[in-house]
Amino acid sequence: MNYSSKYIEVDIRELFVTLLKKIWIIFLCIVILAGFTGIYSFYYLDDYYTATATVYLGKEGLGGSIDLGIINLNNQLMADYFSLIKSRLVAEEVSRRMGNESFMEIIQKDITADLATEQRAPTRMFYVSFESTNPEFAADVVNFTCEVLLEKAESIFGVKNARIIDRALIPDKPSGPNRILNIAIAAAAGVVLGIVIILMIEFINYTFKKPKDIERILGLTVLGIIPAFKGEKRNKVKRGIINAKQRK
Repeated sequence: MNYSSKYIEVDIRELFVTLLKKIWIIFLCIVILAGFTGIYSFYYLDDYYTATATVYLGKEGLGGSIDLGIINLNNQLMADYFSLIKSRLVAEEVSRRMGNESFMEIIQKDITADLATEQRAPTRMFYVSFESTNPEFAADVVNFTCEVLLEKAESIFGVKNARIIDRALIPDKPSGPNRILNIAIAAAAGVVLGIVIILMIEFINYTFKKPKDIERILGLTVLGIIPAFKGEKRNKVKRGIINAKQRK
């Protein structure tokens, strides 16, 4: 890395060598960030559970005729159903049926609805989901929400065209958090932090590291180099030899 008052010239090879020489800083950052994240994830983060129900928007039977006009109407109503699920009206009624109106804000904030396909192909089935550290609470919220949704849709939209296909079951396994992923992200952040620290140390270090830096930056010719003198170490060795001879 070469410095001048006008610009900074970066030698990629020199930068790579510098990173290798101070790679301990990167490892230290990885250990610190990943260690703290692991401790926090395993000892302080609670498991949460996701309960999900499936709702079908349509009244057609398997043996009956299909009205394309009704299908198009149902597709248009899908967005209205999604908005109604997140409404205060539904959250208030669900919390009342659960016997605690203080749940309203949590339900309204965390209840979600999504199409029942990852490919986003046209569909009239959608999922209603809720996450909680209490699996029974999550299942109750979803089931009550689906019931209230169908009732409010009939009274507001004037149509009775939805039904619950699968009610939410009490989840027996947690859906998160992904502790291993958290640690991996922290380790990656440690790598980035370590590199940033090394670069900052290098950029604030304006000392000349090689004779070529003097010639290139100051435009001066280097006439000679004073080598590093390790006389103190050599004197200690000599004194050790003399002492050994004297003991003999």
